[in-house]
Amino acid sequence: MHKVKPKTVKSFFLILDGNFECAVAGKDLNIIDRVSFPTTKPKDTFHHVTKFFDQNTLRSVGIGSFGPIEVDINSSKYGFVIDTPKKYWRNFDFVGTIKKL
Repeated sequence: MHKVKPKTVKSFFLILDGNFECAVAGKDLNIIDRVSFPTTKPKDTFHHVTKFFDQNTLRSVGIGSFGPIEVDINSSKYGFVIDTPKKYWRNFDFVGTIKKL
């Protein structure tokens, strides 16, 4: 992982079957830094996510994830991973956790 000077950046998550990919990009959307680590339990995985993104002020976030994720903004489970075969991620508040970064 490269050290990035604190600045306002866009961030991206891409969660694949076994890996969690995170990246930051500048205004021109060129990737400045990225990291990849195994997708394990949410608490352990988001420890790595927080550590990576703590060095930047996030301006916007884009997410591509396994799921399904509840996308109905009127649902009490909006942003939660629901009914996934990944048992540790069932009913995980993905969007709520991202908002805390």
